[in-house]
Amino acid sequence: MRSGTVPTRSANREQREYEQGIYRHAEDTPDDEILPEYSLEGGVRGKYAQRYAQGTNLVLLDPDVAEVFTDAASVNRALRALAGIVKEHSHKPAA
Repeated sequence: MRSGTVPTRSANREQREYEQGIYRHAEDTPDDEILPEYSLEGGVRGKYAQRYAQGTNLVLLDPDVAEVFTDAASVNRALRALAGIVKEHSHKPAA
């Protein structure tokens, strides 16, 4: 509760009922039904399944790196360039 505010009688009653396990909607809703606000009606099954299957890698950049690489495209370009260098040097036989 915020400092300087006084709870109303209604707020006190609601808090007391909550602590006692009294929920106003309990008698209106059978145990085997969900409340309308939690309904999944109208949802699309598998809407994001393909995206999820492809996978996503999130990486948190340090602030100094984020100043240089300001978007995903610049990060990807830099990493591809580095990957090319790594591949090029890993195939050379040791001298």
